[in-house]
Amino acid sequence: MALLSTKGIYGLRALYELSSKDLKTPTKLREIADLSDISLNYLEQIFTILKKEGFVKSIRGAEGGYMLAKPPSQISILSVIEALEGELQIANKSHLNDPLKLFYLECQKVLEDFFDIPLSNIKEYHLKLLGQLNYTI
Repeated sequence: MALLSTKGIYGLRALYELSSKDLKTPTKLREIADLSDISLNYLEQIFTILKKEGFVKSIRGAEGGYMLAKPPSQISILSVIEALEGELQIANKSHLNDPLKLFYLECQKVLEDFFDIPLSNIKEYHLKLLGQLNYTI
């Protein structure tokens, strides 16, 4: 079972593409869809949520499109995931006994801390893939 659905993954992918553009110029949703390899129809649904949650804003007109509503350094990966997926959960705690609940709550905290980084940090992973930063697993 995957922790994130395509909605969360595609939403993050599209926001990263948008953050890589000129932050003061709107980008057409079609361009974001092409760069992200995401269906335009699906991306429209995702951006409806992202706009409602205040991550992006739309600009109307011939030169319109979408822009980030705030700088990538102020957009938390965790908040995007929670907006698109709901609360990030490792397990349904109602089926666990008390020691396991405590264990999963601690795991939950570690997971949330891991995802609670700014969107701008994804650029580091891109640079690692390009061989411009040292990278070891």
